[in-house]
Amino acid sequence: WLDWRALGGERLKDTVFDVLRSVGSSPPVNAALLELHFGHKAELAKCAPAVPEEIEILSQRRAQNMLIAFRRQPLTTEFLKAVEDIDFATLSTETVEVLLSAMPTEEEAKQLLGYRGDPAQLRRLEQELLPFSVLSPSAQQRLQLGLLQRELQGRAEELHRGFQVWRRGTTAVLKSRALSETLRHLLSLGNTLNGGKVEGFSLEVLPRLGLSKATGDQRITLQPGMRWSGRRVVLKVFDPDLTLIRE
Repeated sequence: WLDWRALGGERLKDTVFDVLRSVGSSPPVNAALLELHFGHKAELAKCAPAVPEEIEILSQRRAQNMLIAFRRQPLTTEFLKAVEDIDFATLSTETVEVLLSAMPTEEEAKQLLGYRGDPAQLRRLEQELLPFSVLSPSAQQRLQLGLLQRELQGRAEELHRGFQVWRRGTTAVLKSRALSETLRHLLSLGNTLNGGKVEGFSLEVLPRLGLSKATGDQRITLQPGMRWSGRRVVLKVFDPDLTLIRE
């Protein structure tokens, strides 16, 4: 008995056997020699039971690409539940991206759901894809949501880290004794120069201190103005050559 797997129908299309079918009759076989050497009796030989043909809905190329992706993550009931719950915590982002392209498209889902025969006659891949084809939103959309969820979570964590840095910086500024004393003295200087009594000012004035020039010698400005001595703020007035004029 020759152990082989019979092919027929569409599976012979575009193969060498398809060409042979068009040739016509098969070459003659010497039944006596077969019986002599292999114990074969043609008249008593029983035909092997016909192998039911698997029904393929997806193209061979598409099926092959899907099977490659499903080597990373088989289509198990656990994975189906993960898709239903949009919970891909156990999968890497790369794996989710690969599976996204392997899930049935809207058109493929319609083709799978449009099959009205016995599901057991479908190819194994089509059988495993059926539960994913009935999902709404679709399996592809659910995987896209999973990727978006990860992206937004990453951005949120990045923003949180940035806000933490900003918060530590502003806290340090508010607690800075040197800055507090500097601004207190500058407030007093400004009120004296302006003849006013304001209680505060916006910090945008700090870079403009260099525009406050002395009337007698306009080379003299309040820039760089003040320094912190460790115990008190010292106002220093410089000429453009950084020669100390008075303190």
